[in-house]
Amino acid sequence: MKKTFFLCVLLALALAGCKSSKALVAASSDLDGRWGVIEMNGKALDPEVTGQELTFDVERLMVSGSTGCNTLGGQIEFNEKRKEIIRLLKIVSTRKGCMDMSGENEMLKTLNEVVRYGTADRVAPVDTIFLYGLTGEKIMSLSKK
Repeated sequence: MKKTFFLCVLLALALAGCKSSKALVAASSDLDGRWGVIEMNGKALDPEVTGQELTFDVERLMVSGSTGCNTLGGQIEFNEKRKEIIRLLKIVSTRKGCMDMSGENEMLKTLNEVVRYGTADRVAPVDTIFLYGLTGEKIMSLSKK
């Protein structure tokens, strides 16, 4: 199962690597800090309205944040050889009842699909991070807060 997963990840990276780009290669330290979710699965979002955000603590290998209603937390796992390969593990959230759970449910589902991150920024500091799914598609965009 793990071999199949990592083969799929490598295939996705190979396909994504075919595009030419002059963007910086995002380092794991670029993830550190608070990020607003500005796009998810092709839909533009305003984190000031949705309340959806993520905070990465790379040193502790932890992720936390808000789904807009509930808080979430989990672990970060990096690939030792290719640091842009990332998995967000054991994502848990509080369970307050909210009027509309669709944004929260989509965010939690999307976070479980993340396998890689990158940036389109051409100079440091990085202020936009993209999270990619298994097939190489961008599934979430984050803006530094």
